Amino acid sequence: MTTRKTRLIWTLPILAATALFGWRYANGSTRPHTPETVKAMRFAPYAQQKAVYHVTEGSGLIGHGRYRNLLQIARNHLQAVGVGRLDLRVVLQGDGVELLELAKSDSDLAVRIDALKRDGVRFLICRNTIMGRDLDPAELYGVTAEDIVPAGIAEATSLVQQGYVYLKPLG
Repeated sequence: MTTRKTRLIWTLPILAATALFGWRYANGSTRPHTPETVKAMRFAPYAQQKAVYHVTEGSGLIGHGRYRNLLQIARNHLQAVGVGRLDLRVVLQGDGVELLELAKSDSDLAVRIDALKRDGVRFLICRNTIMGRDLDPAELYGVTAEDIVPAGIAEATSLVQQGYVYLKPLG
């Protein structure tokens, strides 16, 4: 079976499920809205944090939305802890480098990445992935020489050894 036919076989059930259940989100939630008491809640601030997000997955059939979710998780994390109080590194390895490939043509992804970078989030790219996929870093969104690390897994391990908490937000 060809790859195209295989994709079609996997895509059709997902499209059917989306059509069946997606109406709920297209017309707004059918659930009651968040109560004002929840919206008004205040919490004690979090202590300073150091975290590494290890991203090895591609967007798959979900498309760019999976990466939007990743970037929203990072934004929520940053807002909860506070700019200057969260040292966040996003290590992109393997299929995870697709985020920066897609951001070249998706302005929404690019804007979200830029905003996170302005707030101190660092996006680190695995050199082994770049070489293994024969990529030109100039063709990846916003990559500079300082963003390239020798090996994604070794970088994540090194960061954990430095006290960063290891997280797989897409895993």
